[in-house]
Amino acid sequence: MSPMRSQLARSSAERAHQPEGTGARAVTAWAAFLLLSVALISILIWLLCLWFTAGRPPVPPFLRDARPGQAFHWARPVEDLARVRAIEERRLDRYGWVDRDRGIARIPITRAMALIAEGQGPAEPVEPATPEGEDR
Repeated sequence: MSPMRSQLARSSAERAHQPEGTGARAVTAWAAFLLLSVALISILIWLLCLWFTAGRPPVPPFLRDARPGQAFHWARPVEDLARVRAIEERRLDRYGWVDRDRGIARIPITRAMALIAEGQGPAEPVEPATPEGEDR
């Protein structure tokens, strides 16, 4: 083998050499990069959630029909629940218009039950009242 060929083979073998392990510094840097990326993405998502929900507290399903100004903040849940029940009781115990234009009214629940018991109830099923038409 010529000296040039042996030198070429030796340098080729040196270039193809792969180290036995990886350096601790490279692994630590990669782990720090991943940890920092996860932290930054988490903070970004949290800030976006705050931005999208700013000024809009979540509304419980049974309060979705509340009119503006009647929304409850759950600072005192016991008192707030009492207020919700009081509103529901008022709706059940008072006369009011559901849709004045169409001539649909709401009557107290006790009066409605008495009419049904006497056989004077509606001749056909009635659609439930929609929140938009409450107490116009």
